[in-house]
Amino acid sequence: AVADTGFDTDHAFIKDRYKDGCNFLEKGTPPEDDGGHGTHIAGIITDMTLPSVKIMPLKVGSYSSIYSSCVIEAIPYAIEHNAVAINMSFGDLGRNAVMEAAIEKAYQQGVVCVAASGNAGTNADYYFPANIVQTLTVSNVQQIGGGVDLNYMSNTGRTLDLAAPGTYIVSSAVNGGMTTMSGTSM
Repeated sequence: AVADTGFDTDHAFIKDRYKDGCNFLEKGTPPEDDGGHGTHIAGIITDMTLPSVKIMPLKVGSYSSIYSSCVIEAIPYAIEHNAVAINMSFGDLGRNAVMEAAIEKAYQQGVVCVAASGNAGTNADYYFPANIVQTLTVSNVQQIGGGVDLNYMSNTGRTLDLAAPGTYIVSSAVNGGMTTMSGTSM
């Protein structure tokens, strides 16, 4: 499952991966992406997994905002619809006890919750949901010269579990094209 801005259901590269999506922002409407972030994440998942892997888009926000109330509804939905993982490429300072309880329930059910560490170049230990043990927290690395180093905007800290390429990543864009994005979401 991808809890994000939605999914471009007409995009040739990702449309065959769509399964059981839900729009928690505008109930009763398809989880169409109006911001591009969710579609970009879906393209990365499509590119990096076997064709049998399906993507459950959970629209929990728009380009400018992710809504905690929508995420809190989306996590149980993902569990009930047999998601094996939930991508959560969002976060903020502080904690949300209700969302944390939903993530804990997913964790107890064996659902892997993946969280972006954040793009503020600061300590991810203060960035929720990346800062809880029930998430697999990912930072952004980039190639520099002949080596690999943490991207300057990637949050750091003891909560990081994994580092992955996240700089200038080409993936699907809303309206059928491709685009480049950077960040710990990628």
